[in-house]
Amino acid sequence: VIKIEPPWGEALRSAPPLIGGESVFFMFYNRDKKSMALNLKDQRGVEIFKELTRQADVVFENFTPGVMDSLGIGYETLKEIKPDIIFVSVSGFGQDGPYSKRPSFDLIAQAMSGIISLTGERVGRPVPVADYIGDSVPALYATIAALAALYHRKATGEGQRIDVAQVDTLFSVLVSSVTFPASGRTAYGTVRAHPTVIYDTYRAKDGYVVICAPMGSVFDRLKGALGLEDVDHEKVERWASERTVEEIVNIMVAAKVPVAPVLDIEESIESVHAKAREIMATVDHPKAGSVKMPNFPLKFSKTPIKIRTPSPTLGQHTEEILSSLLHYSAEQIAKLKEERVI
Repeated sequence: VIKIEPPWGEALRSAPPLIGGESVFFMFYNRDKKSMALNLKDQRGVEIFKELTRQADVVFENFTPGVMDSLGIGYETLKEIKPDIIFVSVSGFGQDGPYSKRPSFDLIAQAMSGIISLTGERVGRPVPVADYIGDSVPALYATIAALAALYHRKATGEGQRIDVAQVDTLFSVLVSSVTFPASGRTAYGTVRAHPTVIYDTYRAKDGYVVICAPMGSVFDRLKGALGLEDVDHEKVERWASERTVEEIVNIMVAAKVPVAPVLDIEESIESVHAKAREIMATVDHPKAGSVKMPNFPLKFSKTPIKIRTPSPTLGQHTEEILSSLLHYSAEQIAKLKEERVI
């Protein structure tokens, strides 16, 4: 994966917190990538980008719609150079529609998709999800889409453009988008409307737990664990309030009722199970030193995956890419550097 960024570096490189002058955000999002510093406002930079496209399988871009066209490297231009190119555009609102030209960030997508409203339903005011799911969910969809397009190209030889919108992808993961048109209730409202469905957070003596017992055998096991003939939300609340988190978890686990303590992020990282699953990895960075970050979460039996390289320094691989991939001479590279094209 080759990351193209301007010679002055992309803005995320300076986003705090910083370790050794390196952004934790940038290090997390850009591990196992190569960095090429390229000035796309210079026509020579544009021509280099086009040369790279001839060698590429997929082009990912996340500009506001129209920017790639204005730079001279939009889909219609690139498919003339490489007809089977797969061109993935990730934007806030998509390539068309009345809001398509609006800039967007994670929080904008959360607001427009309805997630902020849903998360705040219990407290009566909008509450954003306290992490950047408006970035990560579209990125996962974009990856899935690119893989599907590669499979299609293998079968047909055809490339294509893929339009991924932050708002669309966030909306698509909401069960409330199905329950509300059908019943006028959100997913949470649907659960609360059925007192014999226990699916909520409950306060213990020393913290909080989540207990999930939909109707059926799991619900029967919950009744047995609580020693009650009839169970509803209020009865579970009272029962939980008289016990510690550990007591509740032990009782529910023994009864085979889904349960979990509500952990903060430090507790989650340090949990016995997380360590056994190796959810965190330590990556050695040339400037930041040893940095802890999430490991790759999928376990492949035949092709295990590990983090191979830290995030690149700015333009770390520019000369390597120009010389080995595009066969530029040392003199040509030196001239491009002198003229600030790279």
